[in-house]
Amino acid sequence: MNEATADATRAAIGRAGGLTVYELFAAQARDRPSATAILQGDIAITYAELDGRVRRLAAALAARGLGRGSVIALLSENRHEYAEIQLAAARLGAVVACQNWRLSRTELAHCVALVGPALLIASQRFAEAAAALDIDVPRLVIERDYAELIAAAPDEVPPVAAEPEDPLIVLYTSGTTGLPKGAAISHRAEIARNAVLRMDMRATEADGFVAWAPMFHMGSTDQVLGALMSGSTV
Repeated sequence: MNEATADATRAAIGRAGGLTVYELFAAQARDRPSATAILQGDIAITYAELDGRVRRLAAALAARGLGRGSVIALLSENRHEYAEIQLAAARLGAVVACQNWRLSRTELAHCVALVGPALLIASQRFAEAAAALDIDVPRLVIERDYAELIAAAPDEVPPVAAEPEDPLIVLYTSGTTGLPKGAAISHRAEIARNAVLRMDMRATEADGFVAWAPMFHMGSTDQVLGALMSGSTV
């Protein structure tokens, strides 16, 4: 290898080390825009469509004052909006604290208060549990507010603000020694987990992931994000 090639290789490695979850997803949206990103019942969303929705959501959240380091508490069953919220946060540098809807009201209140969210998003299925939380933050219900939020988003999309070591996801421990504890997972950690999955299971863009486990668990959130960074279908 000559010196010029070595320099180019080092530069490429350096750039790769600085990538974030959103940037890897966006690369798939550029390279495979018509590929199916998400299937949910009768809904099929292509990579280009998903990126468009994520960019508009990021703009809408930024208009509400959310940015790098802001925490979104998310209480919902698996659905395409869940992944969109995570990817929009990945663009903004925000953090999604994935709430376990199986917890008691006391445990749930503890987990939400633990992360000090700037916004609480719930699906209609868990809107009552969200409303019962004694925390003074803006709240959105997906079925009621989400479509309007995206439709009213500003045209200007904020730039990618996340850094690789920034936290992206907070998942919670089981609480076997007390109340659950939050575990922050960075962009770099999510990318590394996906790399291990692809090497160990030889997963490619031709494979898909069935998101049957709740996305408040690493068994779904890691693989959903990994699939969308890899060009696969969720």
